[in-house]
Amino acid sequence: VNTDYYVAFPNDTMQVATTVVDPNNGKVIAQIGGRKTGDVTYGLNRAVQTDRSSGSTAKPVMDYAPAIEYLDWATYHALKDTKFYYPGTSTQLYDFDNRYKGTITMRQALIESRNVPAIRALQAVGMTKAKSFLSNLGYSTKGLSLQNGIGLPASTLQNAAAYAAFANGGTYYEPTYIDKIETADGQVNDYSSSGKRVMQSSTAYMITDMLKQVITSSNGSGTAAIFLVYIKLVKLVQLLIHLMSVVNSHLMQQWILGSMDILNITPFLSGSDMITSMNLVIMFRITPS
Repeated sequence: VNTDYYVAFPNDTMQVATTVVDPNNGKVIAQIGGRKTGDVTYGLNRAVQTDRSSGSTAKPVMDYAPAIEYLDWATYHALKDTKFYYPGTSTQLYDFDNRYKGTITMRQALIESRNVPAIRALQAVGMTKAKSFLSNLGYSTKGLSLQNGIGLPASTLQNAAAYAAFANGGTYYEPTYIDKIETADGQVNDYSSSGKRVMQSSTAYMITDMLKQVITSSNGSGTAAIFLVYIKLVKLVQLLIHLMSVVNSHLMQQWILGSMDILNITPFLSGSDMITSMNLVIMFRITPS
């Protein structure tokens, strides 16, 4: 990330952070806390920074997965994408295109990352159950409200670990940096995570299946952002081998999700937030510093 070999960064101030997690045990394989930081001893580790919004990556974990888990929604469950005001306020919720699509399925709502259907899903689930689901995935739920259904304060580390649960079939592993420590006298302290089932395997499968189309569908919200990744496929492979991330930085504040199953990677960049995964869960987060 300190070169332009993989990504043509527009300047040296754009930042990136990445977390790579093994979805089958929660081990942090690699982490990048920033780029072009200079000679510093105690710098900011953006990979664990939680004061930035995770954007639409909140929708699967706070809105749709809880709806499937607690309300038995099917992927074709109908949701209204119509004019919406936050309850008790005159604040209207919009989408990036300032349009409404009427009644659409949950699958279409997630694929196109529509805001109104996501908030309506959260309303149906209720904040109590949504917070419980989030808490089981390692997120802090303090101070969360309805509006967080389209953006959570979260780090790349939290997102990588949470989305790993979708990739592995429903088990959450608390991310760990240390496997074990053996002292000189032979005493062994084990710090590995045992894992906890936090959702049904069917919930994990349905969310994963819908998220695939975020990238593959012509209307998918991640299609444009991932285009550069396809063009630079060879470099992408090299990048993953080096446990790094490829990010298309022309979009502001966007996260893209995906998953396959080996590792979980979460990168952050200043200006756009992106998640992708490949048996490996990758998550990118970008921002202009």
